[in-house]
Amino acid sequence: MRKEIKAPVFVLFLALVFCTLSVPDLYGQTTKEPELSDLTIIKFTMNPENPVAGQQVEFRAILTNIGHAPSRPCKAELKFHGDRQMFMLNVPVIHINERYSVKQKVIFPKPGNYTARIIADATTLVRESNETNNTMDLDFTVAVPPKPDLVIKSFTNTPVSPTVLDSINFKVLIKNIGAGAADESLVKIKVGGEGTSPTYRVPGLAAGATFTVSRVETIPVVQNYLARATVDSDSTVAETDETNNEKELYFSVLPAPKPDLTILSFTIDPVSPNTSDAIKFTAVVKNIGPGDSDITKLKIKVGGEGTSPTYTIPILRTGETFTMMRTVTLPVAQNYLAQAIADCDNIIEENNEGNNSSSYSFTVTNR
Repeated sequence: MRKEIKAPVFVLFLALVFCTLSVPDLYGQTTKEPELSDLTIIKFTMNPENPVAGQQVEFRAILTNIGHAPSRPCKAELKFHGDRQMFMLNVPVIHINERYSVKQKVIFPKPGNYTARIIADATTLVRESNETNNTMDLDFTVAVPPKPDLVIKSFTNTPVSPTVLDSINFKVLIKNIGAGAADESLVKIKVGGEGTSPTYRVPGLAAGATFTVSRVETIPVVQNYLARATVDSDSTVAETDETNNEKELYFSVLPAPKPDLTILSFTIDPVSPNTSDAIKFTAVVKNIGPGDSDITKLKIKVGGEGTSPTYTIPILRTGETFTMMRTVTLPVAQNYLAQAIADCDNIIEENNEGNNSSSYSFTVTNR
């Protein structure tokens, strides 16, 4: 059996159809509903995608108009679930099928899970054919920032075996072996039992970066020493490991190297003099020790004379020589013994005190 449509229902159906048709105005002209724009979001991204707390993040949303009329200027809203920050972004007129990007940089100070929401035409200034497609969400996580880890990679002294005369260069190589960047800090270099040790500035170090600090000292006391280098000495940098900030260095300060003056050669000219000859006695002094010698005296003694002249020997560095000549005429024909004595007053401490003199026997004949 076919059911008949009841009159009231059929009348209602006709009325609905009539309402969707163009309606003539008072003058008999047909009018159309105005064409509307339709703003929607086609892409919503962030960079970096996996940020850490304190890092700047850029959000970018691409809006387009999929309607049948240009939009009017409006505002897009960017807000976050889990954070109170909110931004209103200007959106100009967007023509049909045209695209427009809005961008905003944001910093999240705390780690956690967040949801970003972008809303096109947040203040509903634009009349649209669809008001339900103006929103897009983006879930993301802000991680705890990685920590640095400052260590003393190496701690050395040059020279390795210093003496009391040496300037000792203590060199410290600092490295950040952590995954995060380290802020500016201090390194302390302590030598021996000194009460107050100097500190030196260490700039901010990226992960894997290094920095070198030097301290130069002359230590006048002969003994064994312990030096210690401590990075982040005032504990201002939060690190993954707070127990690896120090390195120790053991070394000894030795006595100053001593000189060793010796008579390298002692000669006379002529070799067989007579009583009328002016005899030249030539002594060559050499420092064969590892240390430098101070100013001292050289004595050239001929025969049994009571007082012999002395000559100033200047500072002699290792391997250097000094030559002095004395001229004498001996009127008595006989055998003689001449001596050259370096450091004759014994004022220099030497490695060997037994090699400072040289003798020469000769005979003077009558003319």
